[in-house]
Amino acid sequence: MKEIIKKLYDNTDKYNESAVNEIRKYKGEINDYLIEELEELINEYGNNEDIPIAFDYIVFILAEFREKRSFQVIMDYVEKQDNLFKNVIGVFDKLPSIIVSVFDGDYERINKCIKNKNINHSTREQLINVYEYFYNEGMVSKEEVISYLKKISNMFNDDEGMNARVVSIICECHIFEMMDFVRGLFERGVVDKRYIGGYDDFVDIIFDFDDKKEKVTLITDIKIQFPWWAYFEVCPTTNKSTGEYGSDIQNFLKKTDVVSNKVGRNDPCPCGSGKKYKKCCMEKMDNSLPYQDFIDKSLSRYPKESDNENSFYKYFKQEYIEIDKLLYKALKNKIIPLNIERNINKENNIDYEYLNEAFPLIKEVVYNNNFKTIRDYDENVSIHFGILAFFIKYSEIIMNKGEKYVDELKKLVDFFYDNFDLNDDNESIFLDRLNTCYVFTGKLDDGIEYFEDRLINNPNCKYYLYLYLFDEYFLALGNSAVSKINEKINEEKDTKLKSDLENLLIDFLDNRR
Repeated sequence: MKEIIKKLYDNTDKYNESAVNEIRKYKGEINDYLIEELEELINEYGNNEDIPIAFDYIVFILAEFREKRSFQVIMDYVEKQDNLFKNVIGVFDKLPSIIVSVFDGDYERINKCIKNKNINHSTREQLINVYEYFYNEGMVSKEEVISYLKKISNMFNDDEGMNARVVSIICECHIFEMMDFVRGLFERGVVDKRYIGGYDDFVDIIFDFDDKKEKVTLITDIKIQFPWWAYFEVCPTTNKSTGEYGSDIQNFLKKTDVVSNKVGRNDPCPCGSGKKYKKCCMEKMDNSLPYQDFIDKSLSRYPKESDNENSFYKYFKQEYIEIDKLLYKALKNKIIPLNIERNINKENNIDYEYLNEAFPLIKEVVYNNNFKTIRDYDENVSIHFGILAFFIKYSEIIMNKGEKYVDELKKLVDFFYDNFDLNDDNESIFLDRLNTCYVFTGKLDDGIEYFEDRLINNPNCKYYLYLYLFDEYFLALGNSAVSKINEKINEEKDTKLKSDLENLLIDFLDNRR
């Protein structure tokens, strides 16, 4: 038996199919020898970078054989190494599948490893993925996995990698009860976005019941399951020159070649329909962009109708989805190749129409439900994007439209002031938008009147109100603004705030020197 196993040490650049197939013939009776060989390799090489390829083969074969006795051996190795599987990429990459294939029922052994902060963080992140398999196979209940994932997230707190793995498991297991929990993680900024993107991407994924993402599964045939392993001949090739959007770019270039010259109203439509341009695509061209295909592709992951009992359209109210679809079109990040020149002004005008259409719907929902805070609104209404993200994008576009849109921006800010308690740092965002608009359009007297009125009638976030008021005093009055500012400071009865304002005035004067 040992002589057969020794054949796994042949260090070639090809998959050692003959040796693996010969071992398979002795499944059961050769298992003891494989475990013994694995232990010897671990003891001899430990974390040595020259560990033979036989290590990979033996681990995978034991997993394929469902040899539960190897579970403790593998877990011993996981716990003892500082840089687990540094040079055995095949094993590391499929560690969750290997673990569930040899699992002997000792959940605590896995939990002990995950909780061990001395273990390489990448290894911990891989280990926690076994709970995706345990849950999907009914080995742990939904309540158990929810409790466990929250515990792990709290234990590692700001570890972005671990939180990303937690979020990934929630997605793959479609645990909708944890959506608010995940929203909180993204708000705190403790999720590594390289895994799945932002919160909006999380929503897309958790409601994607046809997602083709590779899941944690039992090892069945290593040659089939790991075709990219460097030692296997069946390693697939990738088109590195074009990437995911390669064909799209080529198609785009072909299209632009066709329509690069100006098309007359009465010319044949470049789409090939045989109709005149004015009767076919002229209006479509005016309301879209030459690279519209890339925008459409970026928006194509919006959840689709599904028969699943937890489908997106059964989970949220229709009126909230109507708002969400408009925000999604305007706020979703569009993946457009860098070598394509973008028309940002036209993109903003298109996004403005979506946001402008969403605003009255948002107001109606707020009026009907009497939400008192932004958080109340988001927890009940927001799906992909929060209402603050709506305000930031909408106000940015309005500000760029010039002087005639000042009143529109003022109405937008007033809506938030009149309907939400903004007594927190978020208020500075609203005040900053309005101050910038007054300054850029030269309507300083209107700005001064607005901020003075806010100080009297809605004295929340007073420091920022004073900040922008002082700014406009200086711009409108020059150096004579100092006496006006001192007058305002002396009227303030809050001693702490008064001291802060005195320091603010010093800063203003220093910046003007």
